[in-house]
This record gives sequence, C-alpha cells and structure tokens, in this order.
Amino acid sequence: MACEIEIKMSLPVRRAPCLRRLPWIAALPCRRRWLRNLYLDTPDFRLMAEGVAARLRQTEDARVLTVKRGTEAEGQSAVSRRQEWEALMASERLDFSCVEDAALRGFLEEQESRLKPVFSMDFARQSWYLETESGRVELALDLGFLRAGLKKRALHEIELELVEGEESALFFFARRLWKALPDLRPEKMSKAARGYMLAREEGNGGQEADISIINAVE
Repeated sequence: MACEIEIKMSLPVRRAPCLRRLPWIAALPCRRRWLRNLYLDTPDFRLMAEGVAARLRQTEDARVLTVKRGTEAEGQSAVSRRQEWEALMASERLDFSCVEDAALRGFLEEQESRLKPVFSMDFARQSWYLETESGRVELALDLGFLRAGLKKRALHEIELELVEGEESALFFFARRLWKALPDLRPEKMSKAARGYMLAREEGNGGQEADISIINAVE
C-alpha cells in the first residue's frame, strides 16, 4: 500500500503555456501521456458513501486498477492524503487482491457484480520531476474533460505529488508556483469528487457502458 500525498491547484487553461515556459520547468525532461479513466461504483453509490474510489486507467501500454481511500484536501494548502492500492489488470475481471486491508477488500468483492462506470475522465498529462534537498516531487499538468452521461466539464489543473522525502518539498514547490503564477488557486476537491458531482447532476446513477471500454485509447 502507498500513501498518496499531494497538492492540487486549478489553473486557467490559457495559462498552461506560462507554466511550461517557466525556466526551472522548461529545462527539465517532460513526459507526455494520454490517460483515459473510468470510475466504478454501484447504482446507489456505495463506494462513494464509504469514502472509496475505484478507478480503471488505460495508458498507451497498460491497464491499471486503482483503489483509493482517504480524505479530501484540508486547509488553505489543499493537501490531500489517501491510501492507495494499484495493480495491473490481467483480464476483464476486476481483481481486488492488491487491497491489503481485508475489510475493504471484502467490501469491494461483495460489490463487484454491481460495479459499473459512473463517470469518465480523459486528459492529456505533462509531468516533470522536481527535486530539492527535502524531497522529490512530481509536477503534473492535466488538461481534458470529465464526462457523466451527456454532461461534460473541462478539467485543467496542476498536481504536486510527493514521490519521496518530506512534505516540506510539496510546500516549497507550491510556493514557487504560486509566486510565478498568481492566478493559481488551491483545489480542495479531487477529480473523483468532481466526477461524482457531475454524475449526480446527470441523475441517472451512472453510464451504461461495458467495463471493457477501458481497453480502447483515443
């Protein structure tokens, strides 16, 4: 099990080029990926009620099942902390054996037959690794869309995730970004929480779609 510690910030999409042009970012290698995500839940949102998120993510070369449990961002800094379990998908069947918490794993296995996609999230991600004496941080710029049924919302945000070291590394780079881009705003709501809001607005309890749709990458 990993513990995901990150800071999320919203960024006006027109300002994305400004981030890329910052000298201390432009000088670093940049990884570019297209990520397609489906979030699964029961028709009555049992997982959401338990503070759990189950995600299928398709990249260019892998399918990954991720389970997260934790708290939304706290305080003005928008720091969130979540337990996270991940495993490569070897088949179409959902396999929650990667979840080390026996009670949570049992709950997910009980709900498996009722799980279906409730919203999707497709975005282009550019990422850089930043280092300081106190730690290593991944900076990700995500630009894309959330979809639930016929509803669609733009997604444009920055994530700072602690890879190793102390949390002070997150705050160091967050302050540096806020100084360079004053229109950045702390984002206290996770992507999943925003997706659930959209699904509730849609009012149909989720999308009727087969889980195998995650096999396709646009």
